[in-house]
Amino acid sequence: MLRLRTTTIAALALAGATGLTALPAAAVPPAHYSANSNYAPRIDDFDVQSVNRVRPGTPLRFTLEGTPGARALVSIDGTRRTLVLTETSPGIYSGTYVVSRNDRIPVNARVTARLQRGDHVGTAQLAEALQRDWSVATAPRAPEIAQVRVSDEDRRGRGWMRFTVTGTPGAQATVEFTTDQRYTLALNEVRPGEYTALYRLERGMALDTERPLQARLRIGERVATSSAPNAWDALSDRALARLGGVDRDFGIVESVHRVDRGYGNSDYEVVVRTEEGERQVISYEGLPPFRVGDEVRVVGNTLERRTG
Repeated sequence: MLRLRTTTIAALALAGATGLTALPAAAVPPAHYSANSNYAPRIDDFDVQSVNRVRPGTPLRFTLEGTPGARALVSIDGTRRTLVLTETSPGIYSGTYVVSRNDRIPVNARVTARLQRGDHVGTAQLAEALQRDWSVATAPRAPEIAQVRVSDEDRRGRGWMRFTVTGTPGAQATVEFTTDQRYTLALNEVRPGEYTALYRLERGMALDTERPLQARLRIGERVATSSAPNAWDALSDRALARLGGVDRDFGIVESVHRVDRGYGNSDYEVVVRTEEGERQVISYEGLPPFRVGDEVRVVGNTLERRTG
C-alpha cells in the first residue's frame, strides 16, 4: 500500500467561516506551505518588508528560503503580474515587486509563493501584512474541488493511468481508489489549482471501478472531499482492460464457422485472436452477430463489441 507522508511547518489560524478568532500578529508563523510529495520543493520561510503605504511606485521586497535550484514565483491578490524571484545563494530567493497604477491590492490581500522544480511544486502563503497597519491574512479559505478525472497513459506502457484534481491552489491533494486493497496516492500541484500524479497497476491487479474515486484537498485543518463515481467514465473499455481487468480481454475475430455435432445438431464457433497473442473459441447455439475482422471483448464465455 502506498503511504502518504506530508509535512507541515506552520499551522494557520482559522477564521471567517469557522467562527474562530484570528491569531494576533505576534503569534502568526512566518509561512504555511504544502509539500505535496516527498519530491516537491519545500518552502521553509516566506517574508516581505512591510511598507508604510501600498501605492503606485511602492517597492515590495520579498525573500523566500527553501529547496535550492528551483524556480520561485510570487503572486499578489489584486495584481495581474507574477514576480519571479532570483536565487541569490543556494536556497535563498529574493525579488522586488513595484506596485503599478493598474494594481488594486486589497487590505486583506493574499500573497502566495510557488517553488517549482520540474513537475513538482511547493506553495506558501504570506502570513504578514504588506502594509504595516493592514490586517494579516492568516486564514486560508476553505478548499474547494472543481473536478476529478482519470485518464489512461497507455503510451507509457500497460497499466499506467493519470489522476487529476482541480480546485483551490496551495493545498495538499490525495486520491483514494481500490484495486486488491485501498490505495492513497499523493498528487503534485503542477500549476495553481491543478494537481496530478501517475500510477501503474501491475499485471493481474484489477481496478475496482464499481467504487467511486475519492479526492481530497487539505489547507491547514480545512479539508474538502469529493466522491466521484463517474471519474472512471473517461476510460474506454480498452483502457480498463489494459489497467488490469482480469476478466476482460480484447481481440479480433479470426473466423466464424458452423460445427456439425451430429444427429442434426449444430452450433457455431467464433475464433478470437487476443491482443496477448492467444486464441480463444466462443461457442454459440445460433448464428453469432460477428464477422471476421470485428474487434471484440471477451467477457467470460461470450463476446461483446469493443467500444473505445
